[in-house]
Amino acid sequence: MLTGTGSFVLFRLNFPDVNRWMHLVFTMVILFSAPVLGCFEYILSEAVFIPVVIWSFVFLWRFDQTRSFRSLLAFSLCISTSALIRYIGIIGLLTGVFFILLLQNVTVIRRGVLAGAFGLISAFPEVLWLIRNLFVTGNITGLRTASEFSLQAILDQTLNTITSWFFPNFEVLAAVIISTGLALPAAIFVYRMFSGERTFFQSSNEDTVIKALLFYCAAYLVFFWFSLTVVANSTVSDRFLAPVYVPVIILILFSIRTLKSSRARRDMVLQTSLSGLLLLSLAVPTINHLVSLQTTTYNSYVFLPTAKIKNDRLINFLKQHPPSSDKPIVTNCPDCLNYSLHLLNLLYINDEMYSGPFLRSAEKPFSLILFSHAELPFGMSETDWGINSNPNQIAETLKRISGKRYSIDVIESNPDGIWTEIYP
Repeated sequence: MLTGTGSFVLFRLNFPDVNRWMHLVFTMVILFSAPVLGCFEYILSEAVFIPVVIWSFVFLWRFDQTRSFRSLLAFSLCISTSALIRYIGIIGLLTGVFFILLLQNVTVIRRGVLAGAFGLISAFPEVLWLIRNLFVTGNITGLRTASEFSLQAILDQTLNTITSWFFPNFEVLAAVIISTGLALPAAIFVYRMFSGERTFFQSSNEDTVIKALLFYCAAYLVFFWFSLTVVANSTVSDRFLAPVYVPVIILILFSIRTLKSSRARRDMVLQTSLSGLLLLSLAVPTINHLVSLQTTTYNSYVFLPTAKIKNDRLINFLKQHPPSSDKPIVTNCPDCLNYSLHLLNLLYINDEMYSGPFLRSAEKPFSLILFSHAELPFGMSETDWGINSNPNQIAETLKRISGKRYSIDVIESNPDGIWTEIYP
């Protein structure tokens, strides 16, 4: 609800001259899109992060109009919350400081005071959390492993992910739309600056949120790319780019609205046609996602809870004989164990970036729990992992992956999966 209402308000703020029914249509398409709805399907932290970010832009617009401390406080609380949910939420703090320092009709001292108050309120909870990490792990962001991705690979994955938001099979068209949406607003602002209009540095009812969205998208992507080149993480996906999904759509619509000529009627036809094309390009993947959602709900472990998990023999066995929480649990379906048995200390074996180094360097015993209906690790078959076959085959498979010989203790094996204890 917060995501939908926030998106609707942002559309109303940026496009007040457009019929509210069009705002509602775009809001619904965005709300049920794969990037946004997927975060709620998998119960990811982005399900909370996205609405907080959206409402922070609403309060930024409100602060620009009123210059009141109440609006600044609401904006600060949104930013501090987003930073606690995801470290990358710190980009919102940079965005806020940037625009506060550029406020017009405000003295330099007052701008400094406002920026300092905003920065203090926004950063204080995150600073406490980083200090806590330092005492617990000896590192301010917790224990991390080095990245194995190159910048080129990250950029390719980013392009593939963003283009899938539009016509999934028309990457070139999607790339043109996205490039236009991001580059055209920037070009317009730069032109206005050097032509003497300087609206980029002035308060404007029309452009305030657009400027913030443009800065936020650019800073978010740069920070995201940099972090992936330094720290190991999963591959680029809708999950990590979903926070810029709504801003990108608004920037594209703003770009369409700036297309003007000497003929008002021709402008209306052009803008309406391009807006309709954008809506169609968003609606097609959204409809496809909603159609596949029914199948996902009943035939996958991912969408929880499902009838399959409730009837899963391995999960039922684990409920009666829970594994020890003192040892790491390696599994191909962490969600199954987390939400069905509330188990923690889980390692997703399908993520080779994490599980590969773990298996090669493991020196202490760990549990290996594999589900037959979830994707099996490293593209290997059920036979390789001892499911519905010889359970001791797992030892040979682990040796091929890690180059190490393990001792295997099979706790439970049935058609739904296998639970083994592994001893290096």
